[in-house]
Amino acid sequence: MLKREKWSILVLVLVICLSVVGCSSKETQDSQSQEKNEEKEEKEVPKKEWKYAHIAASPEEIQYIFADKLAEGISSDTSVNVKVFPAGQLGGQDEQVDGIRTGNIQMAQGVWSALARFVPDLALFDAPYIFRDGKHAMNTTNPNTSPVLDDLNKQLIDKAGIRIIGGMYRGARHLSTSDFPVYSPDDLKGKKIRGIPNKIWTNTIIGMGAVPTPIEWAEVQTALMTGVVEGQENPLATLYDFKLYEVQNYASLTGHMQAVTAVYVNEEAWQSLTAVEREATQSHISGLSNESIKWAAERTESMKGKLEEKGMTIIGEEDGLDIEAFRSSVSAQIAQEFPEWVDYIEQIQEIK
Repeated sequence: MLKREKWSILVLVLVICLSVVGCSSKETQDSQSQEKNEEKEEKEVPKKEWKYAHIAASPEEIQYIFADKLAEGISSDTSVNVKVFPAGQLGGQDEQVDGIRTGNIQMAQGVWSALARFVPDLALFDAPYIFRDGKHAMNTTNPNTSPVLDDLNKQLIDKAGIRIIGGMYRGARHLSTSDFPVYSPDDLKGKKIRGIPNKIWTNTIIGMGAVPTPIEWAEVQTALMTGVVEGQENPLATLYDFKLYEVQNYASLTGHMQAVTAVYVNEEAWQSLTAVEREATQSHISGLSNESIKWAAERTESMKGKLEEKGMTIIGEEDGLDIEAFRSSVSAQIAQEFPEWVDYIEQIQEIK
Protein backbone atom coordinates (compact mmCIF):
# COMPACT_ATOMS: atom_id res chain seq x y z
CA MET A 1 0.00 0.00 0.00
CA LEU A 2 2.78 2.40 0.94
CA LYS A 3 4.69 1.48 -2.16
CA ARG A 4 1.62 2.12 -4.32
CA GLU A 5 1.17 5.58 -2.77
CA LYS A 6 4.80 6.42 -3.46
CA TRP A 7 4.34 5.47 -7.11
CA SER A 8 1.17 7.56 -7.34
CA ILE A 9 2.98 10.59 -5.92
CA LEU A 10 5.89 10.08 -8.32
CA VAL A 11 3.53 9.89 -11.32
CA LEU A 12 1.71 13.02 -10.16
CA VAL A 13 4.96 14.94 -9.82
CA LEU A 14 6.05 13.79 -13.27
CA VAL A 15 2.74 14.90 -14.81
CA ILE A 16 3.01 18.32 -13.17
CA CYS A 17 6.61 18.74 -14.42
CA LEU A 18 5.64 17.81 -17.95
CA SER A 19 2.74 20.25 -17.85
CA VAL A 20 5.01 23.07 -16.67
CA VAL A 21 7.60 22.28 -19.33
CA GLY A 22 4.90 22.06 -21.97
CA CYS A 23 3.42 25.41 -20.98
CA SER A 24 6.85 26.98 -20.86
CA SER A 25 7.71 25.57 -24.25
CA LYS A 26 4.43 26.81 -25.69
CA GLU A 27 4.99 30.25 -24.18
CA THR A 28 8.50 30.33 -25.64
CA GLN A 29 7.16 29.29 -29.05
CA ASP A 30 4.38 31.86 -28.83
CA SER A 31 6.90 34.53 -27.81
CA GLN A 32 9.25 33.64 -30.65
CA SER A 33 6.35 33.55 -33.10
CA GLN A 34 5.20 36.99 -31.90
CA GLU A 35 8.72 38.42 -32.28
CA LYS A 36 8.94 37.04 -35.82
CA ASN A 37 5.56 38.54 -36.69
CA GLU A 38 6.63 41.90 -35.26
CA GLU A 39 9.89 41.77 -37.24
CA LYS A 40 7.94 40.89 -40.37
CA GLU A 41 5.53 43.76 -39.80
CA GLU A 42 8.46 46.12 -39.22
CA LYS A 43 10.12 45.03 -42.45
CA GLU A 44 6.90 45.42 -44.38
CA VAL A 45 6.38 49.08 -43.40
CA PRO A 46 6.19 50.88 -46.78
CA LYS A 47 8.83 53.50 -47.61
CA LYS A 48 7.82 57.14 -47.95
CA GLU A 49 7.52 58.29 -51.55
CA TRP A 50 9.32 61.48 -52.68
CA LYS A 51 9.01 63.24 -56.03
CA TYR A 52 12.24 64.82 -57.34
CA ALA A 53 11.69 67.33 -60.16
CA HIS A 54 14.03 69.02 -62.63
CA ILE A 55 13.94 70.38 -66.20
CA ALA A 56 16.93 68.61 -67.83
CA ALA A 57 15.83 66.45 -70.76
CA SER A 58 18.98 64.70 -71.95
CA PRO A 59 20.41 61.74 -69.96
CA GLU A 60 23.85 63.14 -70.83
CA GLU A 61 23.26 66.42 -69.00
CA ILE A 62 24.92 66.89 -65.61
CA GLN A 63 21.59 67.81 -64.00
CA TYR A 64 20.05 64.57 -65.24
CA ILE A 65 22.96 62.39 -64.08
CA PHE A 66 23.18 64.14 -60.70
CA ALA A 67 19.48 63.70 -59.95
CA ASP A 68 19.46 60.01 -60.85
CA LYS A 69 22.51 59.24 -58.72
CA LEU A 70 21.26 61.28 -55.77
CA ALA A 71 17.83 59.63 -55.87
CA GLU A 72 19.48 56.22 -55.94
CA GLY A 73 21.66 57.04 -52.92
CA ILE A 74 18.82 58.45 -50.82
CA SER A 75 16.52 55.53 -51.69
CA SER A 76 19.24 53.08 -50.68
CA ASP A 77 20.17 54.66 -47.33
CA THR A 78 16.92 56.09 -45.97
CA SER A 79 13.26 55.23 -45.43
CA VAL A 80 12.40 57.22 -48.56
CA ASN A 81 11.91 56.00 -52.12
CA VAL A 82 12.81 58.87 -54.45
CA LYS A 83 11.32 58.97 -57.95
CA VAL A 84 12.82 61.43 -60.42
CA PHE A 85 10.62 63.44 -62.80
CA PRO A 86 12.92 65.01 -65.45
CA ALA A 87 12.27 67.27 -68.45
CA GLY A 88 9.77 69.53 -66.68
CA GLN A 89 7.22 66.73 -66.24
CA LEU A 90 6.00 68.45 -63.05
CA GLY A 91 6.09 71.93 -64.58
CA GLY A 92 8.64 74.67 -65.17
CA GLN A 93 10.95 75.86 -62.41
CA ASP A 94 8.43 78.28 -60.91
CA GLU A 95 5.76 75.57 -60.85
CA GLN A 96 8.22 73.14 -59.27
CA VAL A 97 9.04 75.65 -56.54
CA ASP A 98 5.32 76.09 -55.88
CA GLY A 99 5.02 72.31 -55.62
CA ILE A 100 7.84 72.22 -53.06
CA ARG A 101 6.08 74.90 -50.99
CA THR A 102 2.82 72.98 -50.87
CA GLY A 103 4.49 69.61 -50.31
CA ASN A 104 3.14 68.10 -53.55
CA ILE A 105 6.78 67.82 -54.63
CA GLN A 106 9.35 66.94 -51.99
CA MET A 107 12.57 67.71 -53.84
CA ALA A 108 13.75 69.72 -56.86
CA GLN A 109 16.72 71.44 -58.43
CA GLY A 110 16.91 74.70 -60.38
CA VAL A 111 18.30 78.20 -60.75
CA TRP A 112 18.64 80.44 -57.71
CA SER A 113 16.48 83.17 -59.19
CA ALA A 114 13.47 80.80 -58.97
CA LEU A 115 13.82 81.00 -55.17
CA ALA A 116 14.60 84.72 -55.11
CA ARG A 117 10.91 85.69 -55.10
CA PHE A 118 10.88 84.62 -51.44
CA VAL A 119 14.38 85.80 -50.49
CA PRO A 120 15.60 88.28 -53.16
CA ASP A 121 19.25 88.04 -52.10
CA LEU A 122 19.38 84.38 -53.19
CA ALA A 123 19.75 85.69 -56.75
CA LEU A 124 23.26 86.63 -55.64
CA PHE A 125 24.41 83.08 -56.44
CA ASP A 126 23.53 83.62 -60.10
CA ALA A 127 25.67 86.78 -60.21
CA PRO A 128 28.64 86.98 -62.63
CA TYR A 129 32.30 86.74 -61.63
CA ILE A 130 31.69 86.02 -57.93
CA PHE A 131 33.15 82.48 -57.95
CA ARG A 132 36.81 81.79 -58.59
CA ASP A 133 36.25 78.28 -59.92
CA GLY A 134 34.06 75.21 -59.52
CA LYS A 135 35.37 74.28 -56.08
CA HIS A 136 34.82 77.80 -54.75
CA ALA A 137 31.31 77.78 -56.26
CA MET A 138 30.46 74.51 -54.54
CA ASN A 139 31.78 75.63 -51.14
CA THR A 140 29.89 78.92 -51.43
CA THR A 141 26.59 77.19 -52.23
CA ASN A 142 26.90 74.53 -49.53
CA PRO A 143 24.95 75.58 -46.41
CA ASN A 144 27.45 73.65 -44.25
CA THR A 145 30.47 75.60 -45.50
CA SER A 146 28.97 78.97 -46.48
CA PRO A 147 27.92 81.48 -43.80
CA VAL A 148 26.24 83.54 -46.53
CA LEU A 149 24.03 80.70 -47.74
CA ASP A 150 23.37 79.51 -44.19
CA ASP A 151 21.91 82.93 -43.35
CA LEU A 152 19.80 83.17 -46.52
CA ASN A 153 18.68 79.55 -46.15
CA LYS A 154 17.21 80.25 -42.72
CA GLN A 155 15.19 83.09 -44.24
CA LEU A 156 13.96 80.80 -47.03
CA ILE A 157 12.86 78.12 -44.55
CA ASP A 158 11.02 80.71 -42.49
CA LYS A 159 9.29 82.43 -45.43
CA ALA A 160 8.59 79.55 -47.80
CA GLY A 161 9.11 76.26 -45.98
CA ILE A 162 11.87 75.37 -48.47
CA ARG A 163 15.39 74.29 -47.50
CA ILE A 164 18.44 74.38 -49.79
CA ILE A 165 20.53 71.26 -49.12
CA GLY A 166 23.31 71.73 -51.67
CA GLY A 167 24.03 72.20 -55.33
CA MET A 168 25.75 70.90 -58.43
CA TYR A 169 28.29 72.48 -60.77
CA ARG A 170 27.42 72.61 -64.47
CA GLY A 171 30.44 74.50 -65.76
CA ALA A 172 31.07 78.08 -66.77
CA ARG A 173 28.74 80.07 -68.99
CA HIS A 174 30.26 81.59 -72.13
CA LEU A 175 29.22 83.98 -74.87
CA SER A 176 28.36 82.86 -78.40
CA THR A 177 27.72 85.09 -81.43
CA SER A 178 26.48 84.66 -84.96
CA ASP A 179 28.72 86.40 -87.50
CA PHE A 180 31.30 88.40 -85.55
CA PRO A 181 34.06 87.37 -83.09
CA VAL A 182 34.23 88.90 -79.60
CA TYR A 183 37.50 89.68 -77.80
CA SER A 184 36.46 92.52 -75.46
CA PRO A 185 33.37 94.47 -74.35
CA ASP A 186 34.08 96.95 -77.17
CA ASP A 187 33.15 94.27 -79.73
CA LEU A 188 29.65 94.03 -78.26
CA LYS A 189 28.62 97.69 -78.47
CA GLY A 190 25.16 97.92 -80.01
CA LYS A 191 24.88 94.15 -80.37
CA LYS A 192 21.68 92.44 -79.21
CA ILE A 193 22.43 89.50 -76.93
CA ARG A 194 19.76 87.21 -75.51
CA GLY A 195 19.58 86.96 -71.75
CA ILE A 196 17.38 85.13 -69.29
CA PRO A 197 14.48 87.51 -68.53
CA ASN A 198 15.56 88.73 -65.10
CA LYS A 199 17.56 91.57 -63.60
CA ILE A 200 20.79 89.62 -63.01
CA TRP A 201 21.18 88.52 -66.63
CA THR A 202 20.06 91.85 -68.02
CA ASN A 203 22.75 93.70 -66.08
CA THR A 204 25.37 91.08 -66.86
CA ILE A 205 24.85 91.67 -70.57
CA ILE A 206 24.86 95.43 -70.12
CA GLY A 207 28.17 95.05 -68.27
CA MET A 208 29.53 93.00 -71.17
CA GLY A 209 28.86 95.99 -73.41
CA ALA A 210 25.82 94.63 -75.28
CA VAL A 211 22.12 95.41 -75.54
CA PRO A 212 20.20 92.85 -73.42
CA THR A 213 17.24 91.24 -75.17
CA PRO A 214 15.19 89.00 -72.84
CA ILE A 215 13.82 85.98 -74.70
CA GLU A 216 12.34 82.78 -73.30
CA TRP A 217 14.46 79.70 -73.94
CA ALA A 218 11.91 78.01 -76.21
CA GLU A 219 12.20 80.94 -78.64
CA VAL A 220 16.00 81.33 -78.66
CA GLN A 221 16.78 79.17 -81.71
CA THR A 222 14.30 81.07 -83.87
CA ALA A 223 15.44 84.46 -82.53
CA LEU A 224 19.06 83.66 -83.41
CA MET A 225 18.08 82.34 -86.84
CA THR A 226 16.03 85.42 -87.74
CA GLY A 227 18.48 87.95 -86.29
CA VAL A 228 16.19 89.18 -83.52
CA VAL A 229 19.28 88.61 -81.38
CA GLU A 230 22.89 88.17 -82.51
CA GLY A 231 24.18 86.04 -79.65
CA GLN A 232 23.45 84.35 -76.34
CA GLU A 233 25.29 82.96 -73.30
CA ASN A 234 25.30 79.43 -71.85
CA PRO A 235 27.62 76.54 -70.98
CA LEU A 236 29.24 75.04 -74.08
CA ALA A 237 27.31 71.83 -73.56
CA THR A 238 24.05 73.75 -74.06
CA LEU A 239 25.29 75.07 -77.41
CA TYR A 240 25.92 71.50 -78.50
CA ASP A 241 22.91 69.77 -76.94
CA PHE A 242 20.47 72.28 -78.46
CA LYS A 243 22.34 72.53 -81.80
CA LEU A 244 22.97 76.26 -81.48
CA TYR A 245 26.07 75.70 -83.61
CA GLU A 246 23.64 75.78 -86.54
CA VAL A 247 22.99 79.50 -85.93
CA GLN A 248 26.19 80.58 -84.08
CA ASN A 249 29.71 80.78 -85.52
CA TYR A 250 31.79 81.95 -82.53
CA ALA A 251 32.11 81.07 -78.86
CA SER A 252 34.14 83.39 -76.61
CA LEU A 253 35.20 81.70 -73.35
CA THR A 254 34.24 84.60 -71.09
CA GLY A 255 33.40 82.31 -68.14
CA HIS A 256 31.29 85.14 -66.76
CA MET A 257 29.16 82.85 -64.61
CA GLN A 258 29.89 79.56 -62.89
CA ALA A 259 26.63 77.72 -63.46
CA VAL A 260 25.52 76.28 -60.11
CA THR A 261 22.13 74.61 -59.77
CA ALA A 262 20.53 74.59 -56.32
CA VAL A 263 19.04 71.42 -54.80
CA TYR A 264 16.17 72.07 -52.38
CA VAL A 265 13.50 70.22 -50.42
CA ASN A 266 10.21 70.76 -48.67
CA GLU A 267 11.11 71.53 -45.04
CA GLU A 268 8.41 69.31 -43.55
CA ALA A 269 9.57 66.37 -45.68
CA TRP A 270 13.16 67.04 -44.61
CA GLN A 271 12.24 67.02 -40.95
CA SER A 272 10.40 63.70 -41.41
CA LEU A 273 13.81 62.07 -41.92
CA THR A 274 15.82 60.91 -38.93
CA ALA A 275 19.06 62.71 -38.08
CA VAL A 276 20.99 59.73 -39.46
CA GLU A 277 19.00 59.83 -42.72
CA ARG A 278 19.55 63.58 -43.12
CA GLU A 279 23.27 63.08 -42.58
CA ALA A 280 23.34 60.29 -45.16
CA THR A 281 21.51 62.49 -47.67
CA GLN A 282 23.94 65.38 -47.11
CA SER A 283 26.84 62.97 -47.56
CA HIS A 284 25.49 61.85 -50.94
CA ILE A 285 24.99 65.46 -52.06
CA SER A 286 28.50 66.49 -51.01
CA GLY A 287 30.04 63.59 -52.87
CA LEU A 288 28.06 64.23 -56.03
CA SER A 289 28.72 67.99 -55.86
CA ASN A 290 32.46 67.28 -55.99
CA GLU A 291 31.88 64.77 -58.79
CA SER A 292 29.96 67.38 -60.77
CA ILE A 293 33.09 69.58 -60.93
CA LYS A 294 34.93 66.75 -62.66
CA TRP A 295 31.99 65.97 -64.96
CA ALA A 296 31.75 69.64 -65.99
CA ALA A 297 35.48 69.91 -66.75
CA GLU A 298 35.45 66.75 -68.84
CA ARG A 299 32.31 67.77 -70.69
CA THR A 300 33.61 71.29 -71.40
CA GLU A 301 36.78 69.94 -73.00
CA SER A 302 34.75 67.46 -75.00
CA MET A 303 32.34 70.18 -76.15
CA LYS A 304 35.15 72.41 -77.43
CA GLY A 305 36.22 69.74 -79.87
CA LYS A 306 32.67 68.83 -80.88
CA LEU A 307 31.69 72.46 -81.51
CA GLU A 308 34.82 73.03 -83.59
CA GLU A 309 33.91 69.94 -85.62
CA LYS A 310 30.55 71.60 -86.27
CA GLY A 311 32.32 74.67 -87.63
CA MET A 312 32.38 77.00 -84.63
CA THR A 313 35.46 79.07 -83.77
CA ILE A 314 36.42 78.91 -80.07
CA ILE A 315 38.10 82.07 -78.73
CA GLY A 316 40.12 81.88 -75.50
CA GLU A 317 42.62 84.07 -73.66
CA GLU A 318 45.43 82.59 -75.76
CA ASP A 319 43.61 84.00 -78.81
CA GLY A 320 43.42 87.51 -77.35
CA LEU A 321 40.19 87.33 -75.35
CA ASP A 322 40.40 90.04 -72.64
CA ILE A 323 38.83 88.30 -69.64
CA GLU A 324 39.93 91.02 -67.22
CA ALA A 325 38.15 93.70 -69.25
CA PHE A 326 34.93 91.68 -69.06
CA ARG A 327 35.38 91.01 -65.35
CA SER A 328 35.98 94.68 -64.54
CA SER A 329 33.11 96.01 -66.64
CA VAL A 330 30.54 93.43 -65.52
CA SER A 331 31.50 93.63 -61.83
CA ALA A 332 31.13 97.43 -61.90
CA GLN A 333 27.65 97.12 -63.42
CA ILE A 334 26.53 94.58 -60.81
CA ALA A 335 27.92 96.70 -57.93
CA GLN A 336 26.00 99.70 -59.27
CA GLU A 337 22.68 97.86 -59.63
CA PHE A 338 22.97 95.68 -56.52
CA PRO A 339 24.73 97.79 -53.86
CA GLU A 340 23.12 95.65 -51.14
CA TRP A 341 25.29 92.73 -52.26
CA VAL A 342 28.66 94.35 -51.68
CA ASP A 343 29.07 92.90 -48.17
CA TYR A 344 27.86 89.48 -49.27
CA ILE A 345 30.32 89.42 -52.18
CA GLU A 346 33.19 90.30 -49.83
CA GLN A 347 32.17 87.41 -47.56
CA ILE A 348 32.01 85.07 -50.53
CA GLN A 349 35.54 86.00 -51.58
CA GLU A 350 36.76 84.93 -48.13
CA ILE A 351 35.33 81.42 -48.52
CA LYS A 352 38.04 78.91 -49.42
